[in-house]
Amino acid sequence: MRLTHIILRSCTCVCILIYSMLSNANIESTVNQAQLNAIETALANQEYEKSWAMVSDLQERYEGLSEFDYLFARVAIENKEYELAIFALNRVLIDEPNNYRIHLEMGRALFFNNNLA
Repeated sequence: MRLTHIILRSCTCVCILIYSMLSNANIESTVNQAQLNAIETALANQEYEKSWAMVSDLQERYEGLSEFDYLFARVAIENKEYELAIFALNRVLIDEPNNYRIHLEMGRALFFNNNLA
C-alpha cells in the first residue's frame, strides 16, 4: 500500500506540473485585484456559496495563477470541495514551496478530506 501511495502522489505531481504548463497559455498574467477583494470579503463574511459562485466564474480565466489558486482553495475548503482545494494548492506549491500558509491550508484540506496518511 505504501508503494502505491508514493506512485499515486508522484503521478499526481507530474500531472499537475504538465497541466500548469499547458494551462498557462490560456490565462491572463495578472489577477484583477478588485475581483479578488470581493471574493475575500464574501469569504470573511462567511458567504461561502456566493464566494464559490465568484471563484467558479473566474476559474477559467485565472486558474494557474498562484494568487487566484490560493484564494480558490480557501473557498473550496469552506464549500467542502476538498479535492479541488488540494489540486489548487498543489499548483501554488510549485511556485511557492516555502510558503507556510499554503502548507497550512493544504493540511486543513487533507485533514477534512480524511487523507491522514
